Amino acid sequence: MPRLPPPLCVSYAIPIRLRTIVDSSVSGINFTRGSLANACGSICTVTNSTVIGIMGTFRLHKIIAWPAGGGAVTVSWNVTGGAELALCKDKVMVNSLPTGITEDVGMVFSPPKKSVVGDWQVATINPTDRLLSMTATSGSIVDFLFVATLANQFAGQSSTVAAGILGGFYYLPPDGPTTHHFAPEGVPTTF
Repeated sequence: MPRLPPPLCVSYAIPIRLRTIVDSSVSGINFTRGSLANACGSICTVTNSTVIGIMGTFRLHKIIAWPAGGGAVTVSWNVTGGAELALCKDKVMVNSLPTGITEDVGMVFSPPKKSVVGDWQVATINPTDRLLSMTATSGSIVDFLFVATLANQFAGQSSTVAAGILGGFYYLPPDGPTTHHFAPEGVPTTF
């Protein structure tokens, strides 16, 4: 029995699996540190104007995609950014299907091993850094698997939106409120 209280980690990590549907065929859509952070959950702080993320840090474990019939999904991890992002192998996976044929298993994309892209990201530090880009056919389903920590030492990322109710909770599109082609499914969202 300890005589004094032991150290306690008060940064609460939460697993998140965000399902999105691609609303129109897209090519080379960028996903930034800030847009991915706010996909983990945000609260509207100024009506029809501003949301702030509730997660201070996040780690993207993988992306699972099911291309629409006759379509394709590709993911390209950023290897051309600043020095901290250029520590991984250039690798792109492609999955093209004949028209009308669909797959019954998803394509799995994981950040390159030992890359900064696959490590913990602080939502507010260089939030516009591109971590990955994606090309997908309209109707494709794409799941993003994260582990994120509730804001504590690090604040959540602020983002501008066109619509939002003060105090409302939203999962923003992981490609951000500007492009918003990856629409979150089954959760409150806005852009």
